Amino acid sequence: MKITILRGSLFAGALAALCSMLFVLPASASYEDCDKLTFCLYTGESGTGSAQRLALKDGDKALAYDGTWNEKTVSIANNTPLWACLYENTQYGAALQAVAPGAKGDLATLATPGAPAGNNLAGKVSSHKLVSAQSLCFTGYERCTDDKVCIFREKNGRGPMFETAIDYRQYAGGWEANVQSVRNRTGTAVCFYNEHTWSGTFPSGAKAYRVNRGDSTSLAGEFAGTFGSHKFTTSETDSVCP
Repeated sequence: MKITILRGSLFAGALAALCSMLFVLPASASYEDCDKLTFCLYTGESGTGSAQRLALKDGDKALAYDGTWNEKTVSIANNTPLWACLYENTQYGAALQAVAPGAKGDLATLATPGAPAGNNLAGKVSSHKLVSAQSLCFTGYERCTDDKVCIFREKNGRGPMFETAIDYRQYAGGWEANVQSVRNRTGTAVCFYNEHTWSGTFPSGAKAYRVNRGDSTSLAGEFAGTFGSHKFTTSETDSVCP
């Protein structure tokens, strides 16, 4: 896996920027090595071991860590004014741990407010982002770009994402019956169907699930993990799905 440092969206040359901003510190490193407006990760307890120092302007997002750092973080220093959101899987997937602005310590003892007791990602972190509020750690919808509809494999826009601006008559590549949430940033509504070629009927009798423009939703009940195709409406004023 490649670690990708993002600022709002993917950009060319991210790897070069990464190499210029990150470097390995000696084994004697401590939290004091973490500069102001920097997010630091350590392989050892109490800010020891090898470290990555991520300047705020370039280190606000990493969708996937490379093999050197994947599942290696044991302690952190969040020397920024933002919340640090740590995730067990790449692309903000699976379990998460939120670390407050200015906090530092071992992940095993840094509690996430509102999370089940004992929740920690020591030695498990695969991606992260820095955000202005703790609540934003629990969503990933912001990844969806303008004029696209985005589908996600986890609730609340988390986990693997696929975005498109065209109709799909048949989902492939592991997406069929795996959609758990949707973000629609297009100018029209999008209709989702539980079978290929925009057909089929959900158990309740509904022929389609409609997501209006600008809406984000986590799917529940008969709609969760059942989509097989989608189609855009001709205009937002369409009252029913085609």
